[in-house]
Amino acid sequence: MGLTQKKIVIVFNNLNIGGIETKIVDICNFYSKQNDCQLYLLLKSETGKLLESLPKNIIVISPQLKSFLKIKTIFFPFWLARQFGKIKANLIISFGNYSSISSVLGRIFSFSKSKIIISDDSGLEKQIKKETFSAIRKELIKITYPMADEIILLTETGRNNLTELIPKAESKIAVKKNWLPLSFKKTEFKQKRDIDILFLARFEPQKNPIKFLKIIKKVKERKNEIKVYMVGFGSLKNEIESFIKKNNLTKNVSVREATAIPKKYYQRAKLLVLTSDYEGFPLTILESFSMGCIPVCNKIPEIYDFFEKYSEDILFEDINEASGKILHLLNDQKKTKEIYSYYQKKIFLEQKINFNKTIDEFEKYCK
Repeated sequence: MGLTQKKIVIVFNNLNIGGIETKIVDICNFYSKQNDCQLYLLLKSETGKLLESLPKNIIVISPQLKSFLKIKTIFFPFWLARQFGKIKANLIISFGNYSSISSVLGRIFSFSKSKIIISDDSGLEKQIKKETFSAIRKELIKITYPMADEIILLTETGRNNLTELIPKAESKIAVKKNWLPLSFKKTEFKQKRDIDILFLARFEPQKNPIKFLKIIKKVKERKNEIKVYMVGFGSLKNEIESFIKKNNLTKNVSVREATAIPKKYYQRAKLLVLTSDYEGFPLTILESFSMGCIPVCNKIPEIYDFFEKYSEDILFEDINEASGKILHLLNDQKKTKEIYSYYQKKIFLEQKINFNKTIDEFEKYCK
């Protein structure tokens, strides 16, 4: 007799470059090797550079609808309902609040008995405020999230925030830490690097690239030949380029297209600067440490607990403090190597442990 195949569905927007998308690729790679499982990836739009990283035996489906006047956005839950009815999955895993709202509604519309796990990797409450139709989205989250079988968050801060927003969802929350992408391997610390400071993120308000440039402008006052790369894509690209020209940073700052191979920049950079206003827990922190590039981060609650050591060297609260810490680290290679060695060891010790804990959580609902 053959194996009874379980069916797992992952729901998300697309496979553009980002932390959630990278996690999805790792999960797809894992399940592609399990003979007793068929994985379906349901995307609102079948786009993105990371599509090329998917195993061939993953079934990828997206609606054949035009994006005109948000038609695809409105009809996505109904399209999901149809797919859920056909697939009859053991488990549906949705990432992010839009996909999760759509997935829960799709399960209702299809009368599906599939279990649903919501994985929310962002600072939910702050993110909602920046979303289109934020008041409506907030109410939909309050209605749909408690209807999931489980909600995975990345930090205790995330748990506290979601519990405050939706008290009745508290019993369904599980905290599972982010893991370093499994494609990342240890890199020896190299002192000779040709990029001083790296920004590697979407060019969107959440990531606050203009604040990053204000920090660079301040650093340049004391280190005129500073070399900076900004790697990404997004709605603020024109504003970024305008700021660079207006503030005489053209010789210092190079803007590069987003890449599916961030390692090539981490390996060249001394520091990664994160200016996000909110996060779930950014994978870039783990990725950069693994490549010998030290992250210097805006002090937000979601990441504070991770830095149990050297936080005084890494975390900042304003532009002046950021520029001071950046200059100190650029001038103290002994300190940067000390920080790198500590966190690289921590990250690689936890890499497969954290990944497996998340997979174990999925498996509980596949039986």
